[in-house]
Amino acid sequence: LASAPTGLIVSCCMTTIMGCFFAKKSKQGREKSLNPLNYALGFGIFDTLLGLTLWVVWMQPADRDMLRDGGKGSWLNLYLWGLITGFFSFPVEYWRRAAVTWAVDYDNQAREKSGNKRREAIIYALSSVIFGICNLLGNIIASSMILGEDPLCDTRLSAWEMPDKCTWTLFNCYVYPAIALLIWTTTLTYFYPLKGKKLEELYKTQGHYQKAVHGTDA
Repeated sequence: LASAPTGLIVSCCMTTIMGCFFAKKSKQGREKSLNPLNYALGFGIFDTLLGLTLWVVWMQPADRDMLRDGGKGSWLNLYLWGLITGFFSFPVEYWRRAAVTWAVDYDNQAREKSGNKRREAIIYALSSVIFGICNLLGNIIASSMILGEDPLCDTRLSAWEMPDKCTWTLFNCYVYPAIALLIWTTTLTYFYPLKGKKLEELYKTQGHYQKAVHGTDA
């Protein structure tokens, strides 16, 4: 319930804002249009650090005595956390989608006459495989916490009866992997090969194949 309106608000707002900057042709030519890569790096690092800070401050496990007395945790912090981090993470997603399109167009258009195979299906298939592997690993890790004779988290217990080792493990499951993923994604993004002169030439090729109208943003 919290994620759906958050995603809708962020997408509607940020798509329009990002489009004003990056979907507009430069006065120096189509190939000089802004590359969102550096913005994705900056916002990605800031968003992760901000998200971790808010997580540590806002998402501490609820007080057991309060839960035992029938109290409830606040969902407002969860919604605000999703809205704030979603807003600042959008430049990363914007660049990622652009990067996939560039990779496909570079293979299909810029290298069309060089005798190389078109690998669009491979690019999307590889993304699906990586997503599937990560999803499987997540399910394995989650299952390991609730299965066995002495599970880390016993799903038969109420929230206020859950041992500290369970709640703090779940709490830390967001903190430490996020730091590792930040290093990994930042490195991959920074060394993405389609940038500079290579990207400028690709813009020209895209304009040719898409029959772009000179003097317009099309």
